[in-house]
Amino acid sequence: MRSVIRRAMWLIARDDSPVAAQELHVFACLAEECGKQSETLISLEDCQDWAIRHSGLNPGHRAFTQTTMDKHWTTSLVDGS
Repeated sequence: MRSVIRRAMWLIARDDSPVAAQELHVFACLAEECGKQSETLISLEDCQDWAIRHSGLNPGHRAFTQTTMDKHWTTSLVDGS
C-alpha cells in the first residue's frame, strides 16, 4: 500500500456553528480500576442518571468526575496548501 503525504499549512479555529454551541458532558467513575464512563451527552441530567445507575450496579463506585466540553474547534487547509 502506498500513501502520498504532502506538506500543507493548516488552520485551527473556534467552531461557532449552532451545533458547536451546545455543551457536551461526560461522567467518569473514579473507582480504582473501573474506567467506565457515560456516553458524551448534551444533557447533564442524563449523565447524572448514568452515575446513579452505575453506583446502583456497583455499590462501591461512588466518586465521579465530570468533563464539560464547551469549546469546539475546526481545522481547515489554508488556501494554496
